[in-house]
Amino acid sequence: MVAFSFALKAFMLARARTKNFSRALFYALVAFLNYPYFYWYLRLTLPLSEEEKKKVLQEFSKLTGLSLPSSSFCPFCKLEITDALKVSSDGKNVVPKQRPLLCPKCGLRIDACRYCLFFEKDTSQFSLEVPSGRCTVIKKAQPVEELCHTSVAKRLKDMGWQTLYAGIRINDPFSPPENCRSFVFDPAKMLSDRINWMGKERLLLIQIEMSLYSQVSSSGSG
Repeated sequence: MVAFSFALKAFMLARARTKNFSRALFYALVAFLNYPYFYWYLRLTLPLSEEEKKKVLQEFSKLTGLSLPSSSFCPFCKLEITDALKVSSDGKNVVPKQRPLLCPKCGLRIDACRYCLFFEKDTSQFSLEVPSGRCTVIKKAQPVEELCHTSVAKRLKDMGWQTLYAGIRINDPFSPPENCRSFVFDPAKMLSDRINWMGKERLLLIQIEMSLYSQVSSSGSG
């Protein structure tokens, strides 16, 4: 009965905002099966009024303890870092507003490889230490011995391959390369350090925050 009530609310809201019956029906089905997904993702894709946007931000703040979606917690000391995040220029990812993004309390660099979508951990051996890995964006020619197991490297050299063009090695995932220009937050890597709400829901929430405050600024200047 509760699930049906959620589905009805979702249908009515989507029907009123989109005027599309089939889309409203789809939203209702999603809400019936997974209401949190509808409420915190699909609902946010619908046209929202200024008051609804304010309510969304208030609910987010109450759930997460952050003042705004553009803020972030430091994974280590849990301090809130305000005005830290934005949506990338292509509108597809959450990125830092400026780099380096440092925690003012403990100095941890938040925009480090450890939390980047383009960092691949070295899983070839188990280690309790901070894992090293490679960047999948910054590449250069490197000796085959540094990239492959000994037997594979020997076979490649016998074939005439001395180097391979591959991602550079990252020995310290807390210190990104100086020429890094492609940092993107990876929700899964952030979640491993108990920093949640960094996926597509956060992206939509930041967009709502930006649109709301641009509306407020426009009305104030008028």
